[in-house]
Amino acid sequence: MIYYAITPSFSTVTRYTKEGKFDLVYDKIMFITDGNHDIAAAASSWCELASVGDIYRHELFVIEIIQE
Repeated sequence: MIYYAITPSFSTVTRYTKEGKFDLVYDKIMFITDGNHDIAAAASSWCELASVGDIYRHELFVIEIIQE
């Protein structure tokens, strides 16, 4: 199964979202960025195009696509 592993810069707790759940990625990034639509939309869109092993780095969070 493929997951989006989202780790905020202010926490060591990683939040996992199943593949294809782009709305949940958007919601988690909205929370992390305190409601920044542009950042959340960009991160969610990136997840749609990225593949296993890719990493999206932002100053507020990191998203890694993993397979378990």
